Amino acid sequence: MRSRPFCIFLNMALRLFLFLIVAGFVASQAPNPTVRVAHGLLQGAWKVSTKGRSYASFQGIPYARPPIGKYRFREPQQLKPWLGVWDATKPLPACLQYDPFIKKIT
Repeated sequence: MRSRPFCIFLNMALRLFLFLIVAGFVASQAPNPTVRVAHGLLQGAWKVSTKGRSYASFQGIPYARPPIGKYRFREPQQLKPWLGVWDATKPLPACLQYDPFIKKIT
């Protein structure tokens, strides 16, 4: 038969283990950060820095309308407000660039 102090220790260890599992699950379910800017809502993502600190990351946020058609080589045009939430969890594709070393557009 096990001693009473050992049973108490085992009971406390089991409760602590269950608490840590539940706390970890709840923390991992934290909602993505959302902020309101002049043009609408942005939804970002929580990231961890190289020093282990959590921060809210917002990527791929447009600052003007795309310079296509008659707007090419002109001043940036005011961005129109968007409806819903802008997904700012990942960067947008980079603009095409000519690489003179390999003589290709990348």
